[in-house]
Amino acid sequence: MGKLLAGIGLAVLSVNGCAEVLSGVYGHAFTGKRNDAVWTVQRSTAGIYQVLQHGDDSCMAGKVLDDAARLRFWQKMDWPQATVSVAQCLQFGDGMICHVPQPQRRQIVWLADNRSDYFYYDTMAGVMEVHRIG
Repeated sequence: MGKLLAGIGLAVLSVNGCAEVLSGVYGHAFTGKRNDAVWTVQRSTAGIYQVLQHGDDSCMAGKVLDDAARLRFWQKMDWPQATVSVAQCLQFGDGMICHVPQPQRRQIVWLADNRSDYFYYDTMAGVMEVHRIG
């Protein structure tokens, strides 16, 4: 676990020609304090990440959704397809964290009022705004 946390950087990195926006430490409004860590996401290899879930100290592999998988998710949610191309999503366990930039987020009714470019989704919790800590 210490190795997972070592070297976590919140800086935006360039990976394979696209902006790296998924690595970092995430929280949400339903924790004791605003900056309580819920997940730590660290890129390990191209498209593969390690996700530490702080609540139970479990660690799992995460995978970046490809274009087709993101499109299927957008269709399931009935969100405007024009907004899917700039989104990036990381699936791990039963959930996923996605990044949707503000211009596209404002076109999605469920995300339009979010202050953060990030959300978490799973079938039990639904869509929940999350934020990067740091």
